[in-house]
Amino acid sequence: MRTSFLQMAGLIVLGVGSRLIPHPPNMTAIGAIALKSRERFGLLGLCIPLVSMVLADAIIGFYDWRLLLSVYASFVLFGILGIFLQKNRSVAATAATAAFGSTLFFLTTNTVVWALSSWYPHDIGGLLACLAVGLPFYRNMLIGDVVATLAICKLPHALATRGLRRYLDEHILRTCFYRCIIRPADPLRLYPDNDSIGIAQLRDGRIVGTVRGKDFHEIFRVRADLFRMPEH
Repeated sequence: MRTSFLQMAGLIVLGVGSRLIPHPPNMTAIGAIALKSRERFGLLGLCIPLVSMVLADAIIGFYDWRLLLSVYASFVLFGILGIFLQKNRSVAATAATAAFGSTLFFLTTNTVVWALSSWYPHDIGGLLACLAVGLPFYRNMLIGDVVATLAICKLPHALATRGLRRYLDEHILRTCFYRCIIRPADPLRLYPDNDSIGIAQLRDGRIVGTVRGKDFHEIFRVRADLFRMPEH
């Protein structure tokens, strides 16, 4: 619970900070935070980007409530797309989801601007003109959302994976096969045994292989004390 609260608070602070520090127009981390929050915390996570927006707007200043409401609603729609990241967390899927969210935000908010303002005629030509004027902002948001989403969603995993591999390189020979038996009283502890029939392989923190002709597959938290290495 405490970890989740700290993660929520961190995302809110990140969102507020990304709007307060100097940045190109529309290039903030709010869209990325909306995606990550929905993917991580479910429907409750949709509140996180809204809290960031309200806090930042309280400092920067509010504007036309109708346009403000469209912006907030667009970020909620953006965040709902985070459900797709629960099923596919690949880099391509993450970037594509962020890009689609940016496009959805651009079309929604610029359509509202066109509908509310007297700057453009209320016909298809005026709508296209409004969208054309917003393209530089769309470009900034697209770049910012894709980069920020990849950083928030993939960078921690990449760093953790790198740390795990380095740890394994130092303490366990990942690429080696170990003849072993698994003792029933301690199924996660591998005991190298030259007389055993089974062969196990450690691959990216996952044990796969066969023991006495039977397939086994066990996921566990990699720790050096789970293993007794063969003496050389």
